[in-house]
Formats: sequence, structure tokens, C-alpha cells
Amino acid sequence: MNHVAKGIMKGSIWLLSLRMLMRGLGVISTLILVRLLTPEDFGLNAIAMSIFSLIDLFSRFGFDTVLIQKQDSDMDDYNTAWTLNIFLGLFSFVFIIILSPYAAIFYNNKNIKYILVATAFLFLINSFSNIGVVDFRKNLTFHKEFILQIIPKIISFFCTIALAITFKNYWALIIGSLVWKFSIVVVSYIMSSFRPRISFSKINDLFNFSKWLFFNNVIQFLNTKSPELVIGKMINPSAVGLFSISTEISNMASSELVSSVNRASYPGYSIVAKDPEQLKELYRGVMGSIAIWVLPAGIGLASVSKIFVSCFFGDKWVGMEHVIVYLALASMLFALNSNSGYVFLATGKPKITTFISLARVLLFIPLFIVGVKYNGVVGAAQAALFSSLFVFITYSFVLCKYLSYSFVDFFNIFIKPLLGSLLMAFLLRWFISFELNISEYFLLSVLVIGGAGFYLIMEICLWVIFGSNDGPEKKVVDYFLSKIRIS
Repeated sequence: MNHVAKGIMKGSIWLLSLRMLMRGLGVISTLILVRLLTPEDFGLNAIAMSIFSLIDLFSRFGFDTVLIQKQDSDMDDYNTAWTLNIFLGLFSFVFIIILSPYAAIFYNNKNIKYILVATAFLFLINSFSNIGVVDFRKNLTFHKEFILQIIPKIISFFCTIALAITFKNYWALIIGSLVWKFSIVVVSYIMSSFRPRISFSKINDLFNFSKWLFFNNVIQFLNTKSPELVIGKMINPSAVGLFSISTEISNMASSELVSSVNRASYPGYSIVAKDPEQLKELYRGVMGSIAIWVLPAGIGLASVSKIFVSCFFGDKWVGMEHVIVYLALASMLFALNSNSGYVFLATGKPKITTFISLARVLLFIPLFIVGVKYNGVVGAAQAALFSSLFVFITYSFVLCKYLSYSFVDFFNIFIKPLLGSLLMAFLLRWFISFELNISEYFLLSVLVIGGAGFYLIMEICLWVIFGSNDGPEKKVVDYFLSKIRIS
């Protein structure tokens, strides 16, 4: 294994640990907050954060991504990126304050005005982050990235819970977000010795690449945040809250975890971008590692959604289980698609990702509106699944051509974990059908532990049947064999 692959593996472990801890805190926080707050509170926060994300599009050109992709970036690049972030943050701060009263009128809810004014300060705070921390990812020193992210998360976790107990409304979520961003800024200057200065010398160089990232961000917003704005207008804030929390739970099972691998693999892809064979082999290894746990996570959550919701959510969240079924599968496909997009970014072809994402938007938006109109929040989730499947198929064809894969070789990456996950889902549904007279918490524990164990056994069996070739399964088997020999 070359040093790049080793760096990605170590980075993935650090970032996966980070995401596991952050999602663990997020899950605990959500399970506490859903008992203290209402779907409307979450809905109002989701609408405000969606509007925030919309305005953020015009100040988020992905300069950190450019600095990672540009292997020879110098001090002027970093200073220019930091300067542009500040000016764009100031612009967004003013714009969202001006917009806030009109948003309140549009949604016929005066609370949105005050929430947006508070949310505007996120732009100011975030824009002053130390750009020097980009080197943590660029140089594959992900243990520093771990510390940078986890400390602010822990601070905001306790702050949000305390505020929710005190106020028992949406202000706990808003203030908690402000504390989180402020903590990140403070920690970024503590951890990085780089001290940025005002500079405009590399504007043209940065914008030449980042213009495509900007279009990608616009399209990503339409794909991920526009649903909450539409649901808020077509239905109500409570429906937004139900869809938002369902999305969060679904992403927890796949997309949130794979983001760790994406952050680690992108610098690696950038390093080997000029070597097609090495890039191809690196992508195969990364995607194989992603598929082996993303597929069972998404399919498994969809299989146990009813019991999961019954255990952890109250009567205020009725109907959520049906939404999670579709969103869990959509999030699973989105997770697979996301890493493929980083191949094109690393090789200087961001427009490919842009065009594929644009095609998804053109399909998703009309499907989504029709789905909401005729089937409410469940229809929205069904539209998300169908469009994610379309993007997965499209990415598969494009990547096969771009990396010179045969379709058989490409889909061999997914066949074993897919078969193992489907067999696991069949077992879970069969076991649930008995309607045993036991505690739902105990039943869910049995399903999770038993399903994971069964999937692992099936995965190893399928690996043997398919020829025991190199892959993540071989690494697992070799690891356990080495432990047996040592003992």
C-alpha cells in the first residue's frame, strides 16, 4: 500500500472516529431535544437554516477546496482566500437582515424574522475562521482536524441542551449554532500558527476553479435544502420539522459517516490525479470500503424504521417511520454518489459534477412538488429516492468511461455488500413479522446486533464464493487471522 493510500486510511479512521463521536453527540442531543421541543420548533429552525444556506451560496466559493486541489498554493493564495471569505460573509450578513421581514411575510410567521436576524451572525462569525487549518486536510494530518471539530461540538452540545431546558423553544437551536461556530473560530486560531492578512493578489487564480464549485453549491442547495423551504410553504413548519429530523436520522446511517472518508480521500485523489491507473485503483479501494458499510446501514435503517421511531420519538412524530424508509435509501445512494464527485474535483473537472447534479435538480424539483401535493412529506421522500437512484446510475456510466472501467468490474464493487444487505433485510423483516411480546427497546437491540452480525457473516461467505479477491473483506479476514496467530 503506497503512502497516499495509507494516508487516506489513517485519515479515514480519524475522521470516521470524529463523525461517530459527533453523530453520537448529535443523536443524544436530538433524542433529548425532541422531548423538550416540538416539530414546529425544529421546523422553524430548519426553515431559517435553509434560508441561511441559500444566502450562503453567494459567499461559499469553496476556497478551501481550491487550496487542497492546488498543490503549489502559496501564502498569497491563503491570504486572498481568507480576505474573500470575510468580505463575502459581511455581504451575506447584511443581505439576510434585509431579507428577514420579507421571509416572515412569505411564511406568514413573524418568528422567522427574529430567527433570521440571529442567524445572520453565523456569517460574520464563520467568515473569520483561520484559513490555515486547511493544511490539516491538505497534508493528511487528520488528527488535528479531529480536535478542531470535536471540541466546539462538545461545547455546543452542552450549551444547546442547557438552553433547551431553560427556554423550551427554538432559541436553544439557534443560540447553540452560534456558540458552535464561534468555538470553531477560536479553536482554529489556537491550533494553527498561520496568521492571515488582507490580500487580493490571487483573486483570479482562486475564482478560475471555484466558479464551478459555486455552481455545484447552488445545485447542492436545490437538492438538499430547497425541500424544507417548499414544504414550509406548501404544508406547515411542523411538516418541515418531521422531514428535517427524518433526513438527519437517515443521513446519520450513511451520508454523515461517508463524509469522513470523502474528506480524507479528496486530498489523496488530488495527489495521484495525474496517474490514471493509480487513481483508478485508489477509487476502487475507497468505494469498496464505503459500500461495505453504507449499504447495510441504509437498508438496515429502512428495515427497522417503525420500531426505531416508536422507541425514541413520541406521539408528536407520528408518520415519521414511513418518511425514514425512503430517505434512508436515498441517503445511502447519495453517500455513494458523493465520493464519485470528488474524483472529478481532484482531477480538475468540477463541471462534470455540476452537470450531473444539475440533471438531478431538473428531475427532482418537479417530482418533489408533485409528491408533496399528492402524498405530503412521504411524497417528498419518494421523490428524493427516485432522483438519487437516477444520479447513481448516471455517475456509474460516466465514471466507467472516465476511469476506463468495464461495467462488470465497476458493479463488482457493490455486488457483495448489496447481496449481504438484502439478505440481512429479509432476515430482519422476517423476525419482526412474529410480533413478539417483548420490550421494543430490547427488540431493537436484538435487530441491530443480530442484523450486523448476520451481515458480517454473509459478507465473508460471499467474499469466499466470489473468489477471495483483494478488498476490504480481505483486510478484515487478515486482521482476525493475525490476532489468532498472535494468541
